[in-house]
Order: sequence, then C-alpha cells, then structure tokens
Amino acid sequence: MARVFREILLDEVGHKETGARALAAVVKTETGFKRAARIIAEVSSQRLRMRNEQFGFPMSEKSCRP
Repeated sequence: MARVFREILLDEVGHKETGARALAAVVKTETGFKRAARIIAEVSSQRLRMRNEQFGFPMSEKSCRP
C-alpha cells in the first residue's frame, strides 16, 4: 500500500510542477498573481468537495470550504 501511495504522491507532485511552470509563464504582475491564486483556491475547493462526496463524506462540509 505504501508503494501505491508513493506513486500517487509522485504523480501529483509532477502535476503541481507542470502547472507551476505553465502559470509562471503567464502571470507577470501582482494583480495577475492574486487573480490566479483566487482561481486556484476556488477550483481546489470544488475538487475537494467532489472528492469528499466521492469517498462518502469523510470530511465535514465546513472543512471543505476555503
């Protein structure tokens, strides 16, 4: 099981790095950075709620909000 979780972690870290490089290429101002951060937080919150539902609501609704 630990090997499986390690593979998942490595895969997710790779996605983060790819996304960070892509974002760095287009975000050039502080305003752009703040907008990107807000959008990322909103999408991440949506994905967390989706995963929470997928796995039978192990987290409270409050803990899934930004």
